[in-house]
Amino acid sequence: MSSILNSERIAMVAGKSGGHIVPGITYVARLLANKKNIDFTIFTTTSSLDHKILKNYEGVYSRHVCLTFGALPYGCWYKLPLTVWQLLRSFLHAFYVLHKTKPELVVSMAGAVSLPVCMAAWLLRIPIDLFELNAVPGRASSLLKRFAKRVNVCFESAAKFFGKKAFVCPYPVRFGSDTLDYDQESVRATLGLSANKKTVVLLGGSQGSKMLSSMLVEWARTLSGKHRQQVQIIHQVGNVDPELIKQEYESLGIQALVFAQRHDLAPCYQAADLIVCRAGAGTLFEVEFFGKPCVTVPLRASTTSHQVDNALAMHEKNIHLFSVCDEQSLCAAIGKQSLFT
Repeated sequence: MSSILNSERIAMVAGKSGGHIVPGITYVARLLANKKNIDFTIFTTTSSLDHKILKNYEGVYSRHVCLTFGALPYGCWYKLPLTVWQLLRSFLHAFYVLHKTKPELVVSMAGAVSLPVCMAAWLLRIPIDLFELNAVPGRASSLLKRFAKRVNVCFESAAKFFGKKAFVCPYPVRFGSDTLDYDQESVRATLGLSANKKTVVLLGGSQGSKMLSSMLVEWARTLSGKHRQQVQIIHQVGNVDPELIKQEYESLGIQALVFAQRHDLAPCYQAADLIVCRAGAGTLFEVEFFGKPCVTVPLRASTTSHQVDNALAMHEKNIHLFSVCDEQSLCAAIGKQSLFT
């Protein structure tokens, strides 16, 4: 069991993604629920996304500290001088805050922003609990593991990368068990949707996915007139203009709920017959939590394959629940789900 249970002064570091910040806050908040005189410091990057996410958790933490260091250069060596300066500046800032607040534990959700905080914590001899949320650890986690007292992994396949420090633990899903007790027709009604239509939910993650949005609209265009009347869509667009996507569905005669972001996604999961999503660890574990059929379209980036690794690991774990495809085969993958039979 984590040393966090004995701590009332805690610091957490996460940033640049809801997939890091949300599980981190969930993990710490639950374990501090029955404690008094709590002092909870959160370190993030300076990004607007981090600030936006934390607005939903005001009152949960004691202070928010922004650090300028938030990314590794990944081959852009001309950025190295600036990166070194930001790392040094962030390290000194983190050292000052940790020395002043004296947390008994630092919880790191990995990512580049954790480097200066964990370096400072290590020098101050503050224990560090590291979370690796993905199936295969990234570069930051590979660097951070030397500072950590323990490494919590949510995919069993990740344990081998951390040796004796690794502990397999449940992903800190933000939803409680009470969200599994629901009437689907009533949930759909509260969302302004039809009670009996087949419901497809697209989740693009905290930053959205323009490509996924386009491909789901393309799938909707392939539907016959009869099937368009039998289906409805819940569509999280992220940075895409919700009105543009909404107009696309209206032109097709398809009922849809379209929004940029939504803090409480539980009703969307509850309403779903099928979920289409990227393969961030958080989304995959939330889909698994609600037990919904899912077509996952992992993001294939030049600097990392972690979403592909996550998708394949979750498919192997829940072969009848998750299927994996790329953007070009999304329409066919949804068609195989037999929504209308």
